[in-house]
Amino acid sequence: METVTILLLAYNEAETIETEIAAWKKITETLKNVRSEIVIVEDGSTDGTTQILQRQMEGGFIKHLHSPVRAGYKSALMRGLKEAKSDYVFMSDTGLKNELSDFYKFWNLRKQCDLLVGHKIARSDSYFRRLMTYTFNLYLRILFWDSALKDTDCGFRLLNQNFYNFVSRRGLKFKEFANAEMTLVAREKFTFIQMPISYKGRRGESRGLPPKKIPKAIFGVVRDIQSFKKNITLK
Repeated sequence: METVTILLLAYNEAETIETEIAAWKKITETLKNVRSEIVIVEDGSTDGTTQILQRQMEGGFIKHLHSPVRAGYKSALMRGLKEAKSDYVFMSDTGLKNELSDFYKFWNLRKQCDLLVGHKIARSDSYFRRLMTYTFNLYLRILFWDSALKDTDCGFRLLNQNFYNFVSRRGLKFKEFANAEMTLVAREKFTFIQMPISYKGRRGESRGLPPKKIPKAIFGVVRDIQSFKKNITLK
């Protein structure tokens, strides 16, 4: 029997997290001969998300990993990957930004590569964020001479055990854009496929980097990427 961990990273998601858990539970129940779990790494929420997840855990629906203070996306991600013991980890950002049924497209191709990465189409988030995403990925395409790179930092992806164990042992070096680093690691040492996904965007205030901080974060990650490229041999 195959196993899969649905890994969700949550920060201040009281408005939508119960709906999201119910949706994922329904999806996992449709999988034949698959044992599943839902692991939520909750990163210092202050809006009641913590209490909601504690109740959900007591009901046996999820495994809740709580941080009393905000540790950041990368720390939450690494904590979740180290917790997983399944054949596969499917990770998704929370906030009902993605069309969760796209999961099936990934699951059907799970044996074809080590990492399946979503690339968002028909985006409805702000023009500024779309421009920054385009600029960042254009830079990567030019730097690595790889025109196929589309949406390297997308937070909707499926990892097999071989790949996520490698990432857990190696760690992630980039200060920001942890998912982009994972994609570059897969590009150098593993196999990966990019899949188009529907993207609705978050209703209300974004939980990601504030727009005014995005350019600084991109300039910062450029240094990380240059270092990555110079030390391309991954151990």
